[in-house]
Amino acid sequence: MSILRLTQIGAGVLPLALVLAGWSLLPTETRADKPSTVTTATAATATADEKCPFPGGWKPPADVTIPPGSPIPPFVPFDTFSWDTFISLNWPAKQGQRGVPNQAACIGDKADSVVWETFADAAVLFQQNPPPWDGGAKALSGIATFRDTELKSTKTVKRFSKISPAGIARIQAAPDDFDFNQAFSSPLIDQNGNYAVYEVRFDKTAYNFVLNGQFYLRKNLPLPPTGYTNGSTVVKAGWRVLTAADLARKPVRYYHTEAMVYDPDLKKDVLKPIGLIGFHIMVKTPSRPQWIWATFEQVDNVSTTVAGLKPSFNNGTPNPPTPKGFSYKPPQLKGDPLVFPPKGGPNRQPVQVTRIPQAAIPAQTVPPNAKYQALLNDTPFEFYQLTHSQWPSDPSNVQQFGVPFPSSGVTNSVQETYLQTNSCMTCHAGAAAPGPSFADFSWTLSLNALPPPPKP
Repeated sequence: MSILRLTQIGAGVLPLALVLAGWSLLPTETRADKPSTVTTATAATATADEKCPFPGGWKPPADVTIPPGSPIPPFVPFDTFSWDTFISLNWPAKQGQRGVPNQAACIGDKADSVVWETFADAAVLFQQNPPPWDGGAKALSGIATFRDTELKSTKTVKRFSKISPAGIARIQAAPDDFDFNQAFSSPLIDQNGNYAVYEVRFDKTAYNFVLNGQFYLRKNLPLPPTGYTNGSTVVKAGWRVLTAADLARKPVRYYHTEAMVYDPDLKKDVLKPIGLIGFHIMVKTPSRPQWIWATFEQVDNVSTTVAGLKPSFNNGTPNPPTPKGFSYKPPQLKGDPLVFPPKGGPNRQPVQVTRIPQAAIPAQTVPPNAKYQALLNDTPFEFYQLTHSQWPSDPSNVQQFGVPFPSSGVTNSVQETYLQTNSCMTCHAGAAAPGPSFADFSWTLSLNALPPPPKP
């Protein structure tokens, strides 16, 4: 896989703990836009911790830490957990190994993949005989529509939505068919008339939990009451096709790569540059068995402060109006094979998107965003923002699913465009109800276990 990003860590950064404590930034040597010169052979004398503003940032936090006397609700500890997890997931991956960070590098260094891109795609797991975590190319060769980044194959993205029941049978019967609609809703079309594309990936802990318990087979559900193993991480990423203008802007404001994206008009895969626009994270921890949830967005999705730049999903004017955060819902794509409306036609117009007030970024999240973005200066990741963290405020209250906080409006404008008053935990509680379908908040497991669930 080829990465086309500017990767430079800027001057004037201190270790994260000092910055969050309020220390000033001092001039330091700027890291050049080139691959890290630290190799395995020299790591003993020149480690990433010595040159990186995130010492040990490759290691994901095991759980949230709430210092005594923290304000209630404790936004900052959870937002810190979310950002530290984001950094570890977007750390350069060790070449040739799935889910292993390159400890001799730093976030933003050039690499074939970042860590989460080497996680296993859902379709690798949900088949009759899933391969082991390190199954390799032969074991994965039947999954024609999913890329296996640690093998340096070109990313192939055809899933234009999170999987819904209507798309499961198609995916399992013909791996190059996907449901193109957002979760329980419609697809999303950007200002250039291109569909947003999505993928779902499992880390090693989550993958092995499902694999070893054979929970990819519906007959083995429900999960045990404790659910997934602590440390399990599942990510959902959204991308958009980038233009020549996007790539000409310096610095490029996206983490981006090249992918074989299905072109509805040419009716075939076409190699295109794509940029990350949205990123969901769910992590199961010892203190939060209902998982900790975070969602990130590229900063120019629905608004921008950059002169001459238009947002990706908004034309920069009040028209067309967006009373519920969107101008219209494109028709769901149905059929087998799927039939797409013509580009530029009335059913394939760009969706004007705004973030509704109920889904606004909490005021308490703004300072952590600014501090982390400053630390990520001169990397693609400075152009991302945490829009929400969500957590169970009373994990012992199982009947109320841990009492999610915040209770609503925890949504991503490009992944839940049409459901912005909802929340991660509220939606996923549908997969956490006690009974024969208990899947510990995992819709991916609930909907993809074989055979497919009966049609509603």
